[in-house]
Amino acid sequence: MKYILVNWVLLAAFPGAIFMSIVKCLVKKIISNYILPINFLINLLIYIILCTVISVLFGLRKWNKCNKLFETEE
Repeated sequence: MKYILVNWVLLAAFPGAIFMSIVKCLVKKIISNYILPINFLINLLIYIILCTVISVLFGLRKWNKCNKLFETEE
């Protein structure tokens, strides 16, 4: 659980969510010429949830793959 939390959620999901929110915010600002902080926070929350779910799934997949390799070597 610590592996998934540190390596996948904290190091991958949160930075990815922040980056995607900023990019979306910049694109919307260019298109509509205004930015609302509440929209940014809502998008950030959505991206954090989405990226966390995806990173947990990929982390579990990677963990199971490495666990199978470790078991076959013994």
